[in-house]
Amino acid sequence: MNGLFDRVRPDDASAWRAWCTTILLALTATLAYIDRTLLNLLVEPIKADLSLSDTQVGVLQGVAFSLFYGTLSVPIGRLADATSRKRVIMTAMLAWSAVTAATGFATSYLTMFLCRAGVAAGEAGVSPASGSMIADLFPRARLALPMSVYTMSIYVGSGLALFLGGWMIGQFEGQPTVAVPLLGEMVPWRASFVIVGLLGIPWFLLIGVALREPRRTEHTTYQLQRNAEGSLSIREVAGFLLRYRSFFAGHFLGFTLALAMISGMLAWMPTILIRVFSMPIEEVGRAFGLAYILCGLAGAFLGGWCSNRLSARGRRQAPLELAMLAPLGALACTAGLLLVDDPTLALALCGGTVFFIAPTISLSAAAYLLVTPNRVRAQVSGLFLMVTGVLGIGTGPIIVAMITDGVFADEGMLHYSLAAAGVVLCACMLPILAYARKAMMALDLW
Repeated sequence: MNGLFDRVRPDDASAWRAWCTTILLALTATLAYIDRTLLNLLVEPIKADLSLSDTQVGVLQGVAFSLFYGTLSVPIGRLADATSRKRVIMTAMLAWSAVTAATGFATSYLTMFLCRAGVAAGEAGVSPASGSMIADLFPRARLALPMSVYTMSIYVGSGLALFLGGWMIGQFEGQPTVAVPLLGEMVPWRASFVIVGLLGIPWFLLIGVALREPRRTEHTTYQLQRNAEGSLSIREVAGFLLRYRSFFAGHFLGFTLALAMISGMLAWMPTILIRVFSMPIEEVGRAFGLAYILCGLAGAFLGGWCSNRLSARGRRQAPLELAMLAPLGALACTAGLLLVDDPTLALALCGGTVFFIAPTISLSAAAYLLVTPNRVRAQVSGLFLMVTGVLGIGTGPIIVAMITDGVFADEGMLHYSLAAAGVVLCACMLPILAYARKAMMALDLW
């Protein structure tokens, strides 16, 4: 018995406590995604106030966030593997909430860039630590569904950011400035960032009381060698990754392309509805925000449920298989935007895109957590976030913007840019993930 999937004793924590912890972590990530996504709804007023181009906005949505998010995920993940994951999450939460509020005071492209980088630095600690904790709470065969529930935070958080942002814009409509207690008069988009950032304070206090660190458990039989101080060396972690490099290289590269396509879609869809289909910003926030939540929850839950069912029947590579096929549906819905001129149909297609995107995001993490030893889970998660964040999430929005500005030279062709980028990225992604699937099957030595 020397395969990565050999049977080991699962964690003995109660199902009730396991699910409560998972939901608490999911709600924490929800708050992070609210802070992260608010910018996507406020593109037009920010562009007008700071005199930005689509490419500059694409950098703020992508590189400014993902470069720091991805780069810091690895060292913070290493810290989470060696110390208290609860403390890592609480520190991260306090940092990103403060910088989100500070975004409301940005006066230039540079200060906006620095604020986005600061939010990214704070949020970089959440997913590596949370994924490691969740993997300790559930046996291997049932991990896909809780990971899907955790990643539902993406859709709830992003959808709430759009919904609340749209609601606030609607409340502030016709008012050149808004009175914010203790801060005075602010333009609506600035007030939105300040208010959303301050929401993190009460949740920080709740996490301090309610979140408990689970006992670390092992899903694999891979033996890691500790140094004299009892910690794992970087060389030991690198040795694990190199030993199974075929799977990890294919998985990371394939999902980098998938997330580049996905991030481009999600970053620019609210702007497409506003710019191309002439929907009011507050209506986009409410309607697309609600569609984002409902379609995202449905897609993430269905993907996790199907993966658990298939895994229980012996199809252990199921998370990877489902995650690689779902973007095809998202691409079809995005391409459909080229064929419609009705805002309602456009909104339905955007919701369909989110539905098919959801399984890809949730199951990509479950696939590598299944084969990763406990004491390197957060570090491998951090490495995954670094690669996919910098090269995938960071480049997706700017690729679409550069096609709009450089190829079509027409802001009204934004939906054509999105479809063109999606076709190319999806065509490159599928054969790479098929290779990763083959490598994952070989890990079991069946």
